[in-house]
Amino acid sequence: MNNQNQNPKEMKQFNNKVETKLKQYLQIDDAKLNQFKDLLVSTESIIAGGSILGFINNEQTTNDFDIYVSAKNTPMLKEGLKNMFGVKTVNIYNASVYCESFLKKNNIRKVSTLARIVETQHPNIFQIDLTLNFDIMSIRKKSSPIQVASNFDLTFCQVWYDGKSVFATHPDHITSKKGFLQKDYIKSFYKKNLFTMNRLEKYNKKGYTISVKGIEMDYDEILKPLFKCKKIYQTNK
Repeated sequence: MNNQNQNPKEMKQFNNKVETKLKQYLQIDDAKLNQFKDLLVSTESIIAGGSILGFINNEQTTNDFDIYVSAKNTPMLKEGLKNMFGVKTVNIYNASVYCESFLKKNNIRKVSTLARIVETQHPNIFQIDLTLNFDIMSIRKKSSPIQVASNFDLTFCQVWYDGKSVFATHPDHITSKKGFLQKDYIKSFYKKNLFTMNRLEKYNKKGYTISVKGIEMDYDEILKPLFKCKKIYQTNK
């Protein structure tokens, strides 16, 4: 069931829906949406995973707005987002300290979180407005954004938008909300890796059915993770 050689398939029937959801999430009009789409295309970036999946399946909110981009195009993408949305870099994570197994497995060099900064009455204290934020996944030369998205752990998460259209490796898994844990992550599952277990729990709660090696999971028999893979935001104005 490994999808290493699975060719992505275009899901253009969801383009309008995804773009409408993007306008709502980003709080922008058609003109600014076109600017945002141009930025994705010019930097060869993709929005991938949970946010696009949620847009397609009508989830009310998203907290996984992840943009995947090559390391060489990361500065251009970040500058474009800062100019367009008034966001600033609030934290940068190296692969060695942030969900290490996922980032290293997918050749992700760094994760930068961009969000709006809200000034307070105190000159040296700022608040971070996370109602609009971007996680920028900077990818090493030996991989590409599409290769990374095609190797996500859960097959229904292998979906992305590139500024022109929606693509997925397993379109039927997205619409049926049934998929499987990819082969490369099964070892982590049996070791009860906290990041993997959190992912399974997260999507189980959202109503997705997940199989491991052809067997649908009985979550009552899975050890619930004791800790979460959390992000700690620090202001870097």
